[in-house]
Amino acid sequence: MRRFRNLRPSGRLAKETEYHMAESDGLQLNTTRFVKELQPAFENGDLRWAYEILHEAWPVGWLIQLLIEGDAQAKRLAIMSLGLVGDGTAVGPLTRTLHDQDPKVIQLADNSLRCIWCGMGKKQSSQLIKQGNSHLNHGNTEAAIERFSMAIETDPEFAEAYNQRAIAYCLADRFEEAIADYQATLKLEPLHFVAMANLGHCYCNLGDFSCARHYYEQALAINPHLEGVAGAIDMIDRINDAHDKVA
Repeated sequence: MRRFRNLRPSGRLAKETEYHMAESDGLQLNTTRFVKELQPAFENGDLRWAYEILHEAWPVGWLIQLLIEGDAQAKRLAIMSLGLVGDGTAVGPLTRTLHDQDPKVIQLADNSLRCIWCGMGKKQSSQLIKQGNSHLNHGNTEAAIERFSMAIETDPEFAEAYNQRAIAYCLADRFEEAIADYQATLKLEPLHFVAMANLGHCYCNLGDFSCARHYYEQALAINPHLEGVAGAIDMIDRINDAHDKVA
């Protein structure tokens, strides 16, 4: 196992560190050290190495601070790092970076948010989600729904369990049940733009274009780069225009 020297104390040893590292040592010094320590791990694709460095030295609060005050390189590394160790406190700051001017930052933030949502459940429920996704990938939709339901029973506060079961319901054309699960997802994770966009798809399939447009707009307000959503809104507008002309 690799060993690291001169790593900063973890947040569990000094909680103030999580929020005041920049004041104690200087933002630039910490940022330079952070980039030096994390860049090689991510470049080599060694996520275990990156996780160990982050766990021992760089608390979530500091990573969030870099989203606001770091330069482009540090911001990208902070976003990738939050995908590994981030929790619910990182969701809001990460969604704001979805409006960044840097396409790479947007792509990384989208990916990290999805990783955080998937990682917020208990260990057993997360394993059930993985099993469900495996069934889904093999076309075993009903078996996937069963696993996702077990994950929800194990961890009723795990938003991603509802989101994944909703996806499976959609694949089975069970749109009313999918809508209920997407609503449950948003109750637990109000910024879950994937659930919002998929709610729009569900309502489109049910012919409720007003509700579909509402959720599409909400999703784009959070993540303006969602693939296909703007096109879906244009389609709804064309349908509505056609109906108006007939009327």
